[in-house]
Amino acid sequence: MTIESYNTFIGTQAGAGATGGYNTFIGAGTGWTNKGANNAFLGYHAGYLNDTGNRNTFLGYRSGYNNKTGQTNTFLGSEADVTGPNSASLNNATAIGANAKVSVSNALVLGTTGVNVGIGTDAPQARLHLVSGAANQSGLRLANLTSASPATVLNKTKFLTIDALGNVILASINSTARVGADESDGALWQTRGSHLVNTNTGGVVIGSDIARTPEGYRLYVADGILTEKVQVAVRSTDDWRDKVLAPGYQLRSLKEVAGFVRAHGHLPGIPSAETVVKEGLDVAKMDARLLEKIEELTLYLIRQEDNRIRQDKKIARLEKMIRDQRKPSGYKSPTVKTR
Repeated sequence: MTIESYNTFIGTQAGAGATGGYNTFIGAGTGWTNKGANNAFLGYHAGYLNDTGNRNTFLGYRSGYNNKTGQTNTFLGSEADVTGPNSASLNNATAIGANAKVSVSNALVLGTTGVNVGIGTDAPQARLHLVSGAANQSGLRLANLTSASPATVLNKTKFLTIDALGNVILASINSTARVGADESDGALWQTRGSHLVNTNTGGVVIGSDIARTPEGYRLYVADGILTEKVQVAVRSTDDWRDKVLAPGYQLRSLKEVAGFVRAHGHLPGIPSAETVVKEGLDVAKMDARLLEKIEELTLYLIRQEDNRIRQDKKIARLEKMIRDQRKPSGYKSPTVKTR
């Protein structure tokens, strides 16, 4: 066996069967069968089976143990190594972390199964947790994929977006959508058939200037809603029935209405301005109350019309009596003969 020059071997049986040159092996059994050159192995049995592999760097207990002919590989960590059917001959492969394994060439593996990788954070909470350090910036740039790039897949309904914690999630614009809010509360939105459903026990707030969110409501909107059509559902006929027009309805006298208005400053059955400001306005109930007032006005007009008809008849009788009293005694109305 001929050992080439410029080797440094430190440790029991380090480079025991080595023939290559320009290698540095530190640790018991490192580079045991090495024939390659320009390798640096540090740790017990690091690069133990390396045969003709060149320019490899293995650091850690049994790191790069199974590499044989692979070139320019880097393994950092206890038992960081190659794996898979072609493991002995991978090139330009990197595995970093205890038990990290790489199975293809030209690849970088960080950690083993279950390991979270953090960039800009010391407490990663996901497989890749990126903290840019700048507000409202992801810190992730895809230089060759910009807004000007053509879409490679058309007419698809799924897309990537982020949730409340910044996790990248798969979303959809059709009925398969399910967007999670955060890991503690679970998903606040889901679909039921063709409908998007809010599943939380509270309400939905749209806008930032809403000071009050009273109980009993599920949607709070600032600034207003613009729509071409609104249809309000009514639960039963009790909430919308023509009770004013029903037989037996006790219609207030106008004198009673006048007294109520003078005392309270608003119509009976209609909330005051202060109440509306405090409690809001139920559109369906208010429309029903306004209809009630319209029907009451109609009854007042019907009564007035009935009184007018009776008065007209009474006036006609009185006028006839007056005319009859003014006629001379024995007067007969002339008879008009027709040919």
